[in-house]
Amino acid sequence: MENEYDHDLYIDIDQLEIEWLKQPHLYMKYSEMVADAGKDADEAKEKVSLKYAELDNHIREMMKANGEKITEKLVEASVLQHEAYKKALSTLNKRKHEHAILQGALRAIDQRKSALENLVRLALGGYYSMPVEPKSIENIRERALDSLDEKVRDQLNKKRSRTNVKKTRQRKKQ
Repeated sequence: MENEYDHDLYIDIDQLEIEWLKQPHLYMKYSEMVADAGKDADEAKEKVSLKYAELDNHIREMMKANGEKITEKLVEASVLQHEAYKKALSTLNKRKHEHAILQGALRAIDQRKSALENLVRLALGGYYSMPVEPKSIENIRERALDSLDEKVRDQLNKKRSRTNVKKTRQRKKQ
């Protein structure tokens, strides 16, 4: 089932329109699965209660037939240790676990919707358009340093030209 979850959660960013068309169907699929798992867990819980009651009656009858003193603690301990009760309880725990996993999968499908919304925003903002230069930290750093170097060069050139103009004026005065 894990592979099915991974497959259903995958988003092909090159086909966002198809992914959006699949989203409501996936949500419905997992909603039904959660409901079915919840029903299975409820039925398993009823079986545990029924098995407890059956064993409780059986143990009381046996104790009465053997002339043993019947106490609530003794009956309860006997029921809890009985293999049929342990098996029913184990089934209940498995059904609860399956239900919890499917609830998590449904939340993940809901988060998939949010991811689709954000991917569409990115696409509309031009995030996936072909860049002139690849976006990387190194390129950004280089461009920033180049820009800084260019500004410093411009300032130095301005200072030099001012100095040259002053020197020229001074020569003319002499």
